[in-house]
Amino acid sequence: MLHGPFDADKLDYIFRDGHFSGLPLQIDLDRFWYSLDINTVKKRINDNVVEFKHLTIDWGGISSLEQILFSKMTLYPAVYHHHKVRACDCMFKGIIEYVKEYVREKGTKLMKDGLEIDFGRASQFLYFTDPEIFGMHGLVKKDEGLHRLMHNLQFRRLLKRAIVISRDTVKEEEKLYKYVDKTLKLTIKDGLEYYRWVAKRIWEKANKPGLFQEIWVDCPKDPSFGEVNNTWISPLGEGQEPLPFKDFLPMEQYANQYKQKKWRSHVFCRPEHIDKVSKACVSVFKEEFGIEFKPLAFYLCHVDLPSEVLV
Repeated sequence: MLHGPFDADKLDYIFRDGHFSGLPLQIDLDRFWYSLDINTVKKRINDNVVEFKHLTIDWGGISSLEQILFSKMTLYPAVYHHHKVRACDCMFKGIIEYVKEYVREKGTKLMKDGLEIDFGRASQFLYFTDPEIFGMHGLVKKDEGLHRLMHNLQFRRLLKRAIVISRDTVKEEEKLYKYVDKTLKLTIKDGLEYYRWVAKRIWEKANKPGLFQEIWVDCPKDPSFGEVNNTWISPLGEGQEPLPFKDFLPMEQYANQYKQKKWRSHVFCRPEHIDKVSKACVSVFKEEFGIEFKPLAFYLCHVDLPSEVLV
């Protein structure tokens, strides 16, 4: 219940995210709570079969369990992977990146409660609420670039898509795997640095329009539905064993379908720079990954590139 397939945090954020995004998600939590039980589950670890006490759901709660998973499926394309949400995430990362560069180059110290903040550790973000981030202790008034980054996010002047990268928008699908799989062989930090390097190449190829922190290559991870493999249905009768929930709901099929038809990656930039950045993307992605794009990659962004650019 504290950390598991359907712990309190997961059930809370599904409701919260659905409410604040306007998605009408319906989950019968009362039936879900009523269906909880504790049973002995056998798991194979290496060559040994080990017994664990495990939260299980009885057969009457399967429908509420399915509601929770269907709600999570809905949240991925509608919220977590929606291009406007991803653009906002990139803009926030751009602010932090800019502040770190500003502090390093100017030799300025960002202080909070007597501590020097360099955003080098995740715990340092705990010292900042939303108003303090947007105020950034006076740095916003001192620097025009930071002021613009802050105000664009605060007043929803969002970055726009310069290109859409998916299995439907590239000419040779197998070339896409080189791009997608790049971070699978890297740590999260190295993966971010790699995509920032690609973004910098695009920025330079486009003759450095605007700030570097306003161009982002965003490559979301595949949806995670690991809870299906870690959830068990209570035994139906005496002497029976709990059954894995994956026997009731083929989530692997949905996950594969999502990868094929719904997963999208983007390059974001300021609206006035879309034409330059789109053309730069064509060159950089061909050089780095061997990827060539169909007109759909730009049509989805409302960009009309000359046909010779795509050849």
